Amino acid sequence: MKWLHLSDIHFNPSKDGTDSLYLRNRLLDFLKQKQISVDKIFLTGDFRDASCQENTVEAAKDIANYILTLANNVGIDNSNNILLVPGNHDLTRNFDRRQEVVGQNKREYNPGQGIFKDLDILTDSFEFYKKVIAEFRGNDYAENLFNNVYKVNPHSFTVLDEMNILQLNTELIAGETISYDGSSRVLDDGTLSVGTKYVINALSLMEYSKKPVIVLAHRGLDLLNSFERKKLLNIFKDFNVCMYLCGHSHDLWCDESYPIPQVTVGCIKQQDGVRSGFTIGGYDECSNKVVIEAYSWENDRWGEYSHFSSTGYTLTLDISDKVILDEEEFRNKIKIVINGKVQEFVGKVIDMKHSINHGAMISTVEGSLIFKIKNSDFTKYIKFNDKFILSQNVWKVIGVDNTDKYTTIVTCEKELINRSNDDMENEIANKNCIVK
Repeated sequence: MKWLHLSDIHFNPSKDGTDSLYLRNRLLDFLKQKQISVDKIFLTGDFRDASCQENTVEAAKDIANYILTLANNVGIDNSNNILLVPGNHDLTRNFDRRQEVVGQNKREYNPGQGIFKDLDILTDSFEFYKKVIAEFRGNDYAENLFNNVYKVNPHSFTVLDEMNILQLNTELIAGETISYDGSSRVLDDGTLSVGTKYVINALSLMEYSKKPVIVLAHRGLDLLNSFERKKLLNIFKDFNVCMYLCGHSHDLWCDESYPIPQVTVGCIKQQDGVRSGFTIGGYDECSNKVVIEAYSWENDRWGEYSHFSSTGYTLTLDISDKVILDEEEFRNKIKIVINGKVQEFVGKVIDMKHSINHGAMISTVEGSLIFKIKNSDFTKYIKFNDKFILSQNVWKVIGVDNTDKYTTIVTCEKELINRSNDDMENEIANKNCIVK
């Protein structure tokens, strides 16, 4: 599974400068020229620039058209494969009684209970985000999401074959405006909460799948209330969250100081003091590793961001400890002779291929197999050329990966049985030959 992660596009072509327009057009070209292909696009908020852009359907259409063009360039033609969360620029701060409700929740919210008062007002104020969703999924979908789903839980989720995605709204009580000495300012950073009970409810509904979880959010964990952050990290640990992807800070880095890595991407807008960037991530279910590549805009060109991690523009994360073994999946059994004794192993087939090559004189059957075994006291002794029977075929081990704590992956090829030395078969063949 591969994904493209973008954030903070702040799309406003009528007022954006030439540099931003050029950067975005070159991004379309760059993705196409690199022949980058992904399964999902993750968008972590701030689709418009609220400081100079109205909350209009036209603005939502503009950003949706750009994203859909970008999606087409990376092989995505179904908008269901575009997963998004709102940013602070995607809400209306003076919506109804929002300022009053935000202030009350900040004063009275208890992380131990994890719920907000007047949740409907908090969610309904994301007017622009609702318009963006409508452009991707249709008005009926957006209406149901806001009128029904968000009234129960403001955080949505997506269950995939390889991983689960929690779409976390970090902006529920953002945008509190205070007046001081004749001027106004927004009081957000370090004072925000997300509603821990809603988070637990969403994660619980995905738990049955036993898949690792990626969190998509606009704001980083460091910008949440310290008590909320501590509670949230404990919840993430219990529900096998393996990664936190966000934006907001207009910079590009990976923070591994938390129990789970937090990857922050830059914006897709040219502005002094910000880093424009994006990442491409991939999860290999076989090895339980995530690989993330970072790209940034420098000197009027897109390229690899060599300072993303200590190893350059690529970061590799082992998430083996976040993978729960499903006993129902690990039900295949194989027997291998280990040190003179037959040992039975349980596991599951990751990939199996059969092929028949028709030659001029004879046809041969070939095959390849990747088998994931649940670790036991004997898996460490499996070695090259060991043989076993599975699906009525003899397989020979040609590769062993035992770097994972819980499983071992064996790569095998089908053992071709040599019949040329079978005297009985040769005798039958000779009797049926016609000599001219």
